[in-house]
Amino acid sequence: MSARSQFTEEEWNILESAPFLVFSAVADADGEIDNKELKAFKKVLKNYDEFSNPLTTEVLESFSAKYDENATISKPEMEEKLKQVPIILEAKVGYKDALSFKKALIAIGIHVGNSSGGIFSSKFSDEEVEALKRVGLLLGVSEAQLQQAPSIKELINAIKR
Repeated sequence: MSARSQFTEEEWNILESAPFLVFSAVADADGEIDNKELKAFKKVLKNYDEFSNPLTTEVLESFSAKYDENATISKPEMEEKLKQVPIILEAKVGYKDALSFKKALIAIGIHVGNSSGGIFSSKFSDEEVEALKRVGLLLGVSEAQLQQAPSIKELINAIKR
């Protein structure tokens, strides 16, 4: 059974857009999405099958088929949709799968944020750090949950393969 079959069309559309929402939140936090950030996000989409969570894999595979790199989203709409992600997940999937999906989204944000910046400057701008914190809050992920397996580092390494 596919993960998608558990959700209504509207719920799936929100989950499917979640990786793009996180990318937009982090990459556009400083007001400009640069080529390195775009390239990092495309790598996530290309390596969707490296994630061990079936929901994450299916969402990324489905989204990658539709991805339009010229798409944009307003900050209020992005935040409203991200707030819905944990509500949808908690109603439809188990705790472990929901947490794994949310952590994968955070790993995507870290991967994108880590892709830009100069050699002698921080990879993350202050705005990107704040955006990533906001994403975590909207997704309802606590610091303690971030410590649970799989680790964020393991998830980021899956993207880099």
